[in-house]
Amino acid sequence: ANSEENYEVVVRYLLPGVLLFIIQNLIFAWNLFGAGGHSQGFVYSIIPYSIAQFLLAKGILKLYLTKNK
Repeated sequence: ANSEENYEVVVRYLLPGVLLFIIQNLIFAWNLFGAGGHSQGFVYSIIPYSIAQFLLAKGILKLYLTKNK
């Protein structure tokens, strides 16, 4: 695996996954502390969390598979 392939995986999967986790944590924290836990923010935090999990898992899998070619 060359560094260009790794860079593409990081930009396409890992970086967006990390950013979505940050967004999810902001939504969760706002719901817990800013809205007093009475908002439906926990439901909205599930969406970016799920997408982030998928992107990170797919990115790590792609890095692992290209490493072991």
